Amino acid sequence: MTERLWFDRGKLHSAGSFLPLSKNPALDKNLGTRHRAALGLTEETDALVIIVSEENKTVGWVQSGQLHLNADAADLRQALYEAFGLKYRGYQGLESQS
Repeated sequence: MTERLWFDRGKLHSAGSFLPLSKNPALDKNLGTRHRAALGLTEETDALVIIVSEENKTVGWVQSGQLHLNADAADLRQALYEAFGLKYRGYQGLESQS
């Protein structure tokens, strides 16, 4: 699958990249190419991938080959904070996990 932009450490790294599709035979047959590419990328790297489904109008994320669908803002925020080594404490603020 190709996506248009790829960022690494906040800078544009490449455009028009080919992403690996998951080869997991147990995946739901209803998952589309975007979800399979997100899974494949996280199976091969330490990335956290955010997925926006145009069809379902939902947001989710994938990390370490684990798919989290239909996330709300709090779920996604917590996943991002944890991915960056921060402890999410709601709207009270941040605390570094050391």
